[in-house]
Amino acid sequence: MSGVVYQVPAMQRVQIRDVAKNIRRINKEMTGQDAPFFPIVQFLDVTLTKHMEDFILEILDEDEMGDAHGMTYPDEHLIQVRSDVYKQACRHQGRDRMTLAHELGHYVLHSNIGMARMAPVELIKPWRSSEWQAKALAGELLIPVEHIYDCASPFEAALKFGVTVEAAIYQWGIFRKEGLIR
Repeated sequence: MSGVVYQVPAMQRVQIRDVAKNIRRINKEMTGQDAPFFPIVQFLDVTLTKHMEDFILEILDEDEMGDAHGMTYPDEHLIQVRSDVYKQACRHQGRDRMTLAHELGHYVLHSNIGMARMAPVELIKPWRSSEWQAKALAGELLIPVEHIYDCASPFEAALKFGVTVEAAIYQWGIFRKEGLIR
């Protein structure tokens, strides 16, 4: 979606955080697991498929996906992921885990809503951007505030949650800005 922004109904980060907590609750109910490290691959591959029988995770070759690492079609109950991204996520590579969580964000946040396609020069508020919302969901899901207190630094959080240091620093900054951590 390079250069194109989709405007969606506004959601604040606190609302997105609640959605992430709900996803973790569903995972716990269905698997009995409640670890800080969220099993995004297993969740998409197994848990979500059991929870929503019409959900499809499709792994496609690079020649089919091109430069796109993932694509989500919420109203078709479909997430497509490039095979190299999926394989790296299976190996717990932080960037690729974040990509899968980002696509899950589009799936859960952008079903059955109208999305207005905006010209790239038009500025919209972040909380009305589909990309900002999906990124926020990925961060809240993979780096949850309820488990951040066990970490002394963003570097420790990156290891604990299986994300990149950059993602952990970004989320750490959000929590600090909100006064949730020092």
